[in-house]
Amino acid sequence: FNASGSDYLSRTQGTPTDAKKYTFSTWVKLGRLKTDHDFMFGVRNDANNNNNFYFRSASDFVLTQENVVGGTAVGYFYTNRKFRDVSAWYHIVVAVDTSQVTSSNRVKVYVNGVQETSFSSILYPTLNSNDIINTSGSLIFIGQRGGSYGYLDGYMAETYFIDGQQLTPTSFGETDSVSENWKAKAYSGSYGDNGFFLQFNNSGALGTDS
Repeated sequence: FNASGSDYLSRTQGTPTDAKKYTFSTWVKLGRLKTDHDFMFGVRNDANNNNNFYFRSASDFVLTQENVVGGTAVGYFYTNRKFRDVSAWYHIVVAVDTSQVTSSNRVKVYVNGVQETSFSSILYPTLNSNDIINTSGSLIFIGQRGGSYGYLDGYMAETYFIDGQQLTPTSFGETDSVSENWKAKAYSGSYGDNGFFLQFNNSGALGTDS
């Protein structure tokens, strides 16, 4: 994705399998450290209703999620971990299930197969709330926030959206037996009604899904 070229993908969601549960998984490599944010994935219906996953710049370069409904923040996290290595691929998994009784189980964040547990700030969604990302009619964006802002400058690969399940990274990756590095593997489960897999293997139509 080239930020200066305003590259992004978008898709309108249909009726979800379960609007309380979904998993987003992608491999991402930043092209450069920008002065504005790098948005990977999210939905923006308007300024008062949006939910996005992105790398927040302004010198801290942390992985961030902000979920706003009716102008009020209903969920967010800001990792303490910094993402400043533009030579590295990161495997990011955000897995949501708002039906979980324990609040900390409602949103789980993983980087390279390991769950992130250190946050500078975090607010979990309320019990059994429907997530705007996985509701019918929501317009999701990959590579920007929506509204022509926060274009991603970098690379994405093996990008999945799974509707109706809160999954762990082992659905999408595994540890290499020789190098012991975390690596991608093919997902073999159900996608749900809104699910998709972006292979990015068609240079003429990078948004072709599977």
